[in-house]
Amino acid sequence: MSPLFQSKIKNGPLIVLEIGGGSVSALVLADEGLPERSLVWSRREPLAFGSHEDFSQYFRDTLKVLDSLLNQINHFHLGEMAAVHCLLASPWHVAESRILTANWPQPLSVTPKIIANMTAQNLARHQARFKSDDFELALIDDVIVKTELDGRVSSNVDGQKASQLAITHFTSSTDRRILQKLREKISPRLHYQDPRFHSNLLSNFAVTKAALPNRESFILLDVSGELTDVTVVYNDSIRGLASFPMGKYTIARMLAEKLGSNPSEIYSSLKLKAEKMLDLKHERVLDRALEPLRLEWQYLLAETLKPLERPGEHLPVVVIGDDTISLTIGEWAKSSATDRLVTHPTVTDHDYYADLCHNCRPQTKDVPILISSLFANKFLI
Repeated sequence: MSPLFQSKIKNGPLIVLEIGGGSVSALVLADEGLPERSLVWSRREPLAFGSHEDFSQYFRDTLKVLDSLLNQINHFHLGEMAAVHCLLASPWHVAESRILTANWPQPLSVTPKIIANMTAQNLARHQARFKSDDFELALIDDVIVKTELDGRVSSNVDGQKASQLAITHFTSSTDRRILQKLREKISPRLHYQDPRFHSNLLSNFAVTKAALPNRESFILLDVSGELTDVTVVYNDSIRGLASFPMGKYTIARMLAEKLGSNPSEIYSSLKLKAEKMLDLKHERVLDRALEPLRLEWQYLLAETLKPLERPGEHLPVVVIGDDTISLTIGEWAKSSATDRLVTHPTVTDHDYYADLCHNCRPQTKDVPILISSLFANKFLI
């Protein structure tokens, strides 16, 4: 178990890999003696369109793209590295966030043992919930996101007295075979034996929260290839995590079937539309075919949010994604039936992240790259 908001700067370059739902990214951050490591190189390569339908093929395609990126990193001759971190997107892991509470009739001194017992019980519950005969569960994240004593946020609770302790505990796990395959690919190529793995749901939350310090509560949408991830942030913590099976590749395939076209061609048309480069005639045809899919996506979003919302909150929406199609789909949240999403505009401007990342701002405006770089600099140990 580790607290999230701690960081120790180690000597040497840092490598961050993100195994995403629709792409694979790699970053090299150099140690130049500054408070932040500088982003000196980054690449994001898309996965083959449609490969998600066959998970085995999807995994092989992902490893192939990862292999290409590792080859490019090796050209830098980096020498001994500080660390290698790998962020896993939703298709590759399961994650949850729970608020754990302990109440005492009289104020009690909080000790590390009390916290360890609470989180250990939650870990056991997490492992029991996701246990399966089909795979062996391996823990990725065991992180305390927030602690409160008698309703007050506290970063150091050791020895303090309280009648109530509340801990927001983030846990994530994956199939041990996935980790083994990724380690077998990464370790010999980068000459680093123990790459560390994290949920990108955690990195997305941590960096977006840091980028929006004046927003204590919001809904974070990450539209990837086959999924839309939903994170409800409330009072600077994660209230709930969920996803529904409709992402940009899903929509492109459904649209292609409806129009009797090739999914790759439809995806290209969606990209042109998102970038306002599609001719008016084709855009009208696409819009008519998209309308029922937009309504279906909005319905799934509303159903996903039902158990995570409370009446009258009207939380704003923040959309992230790895291309303009993802951001355009996320904008559909504005038009759904709830007042909250109509009255609060969606945030898609990369500057929310770039303003926090002075060293990497000149090199990239790619939101996933910015998030990975910021997470590495501010939160990874």
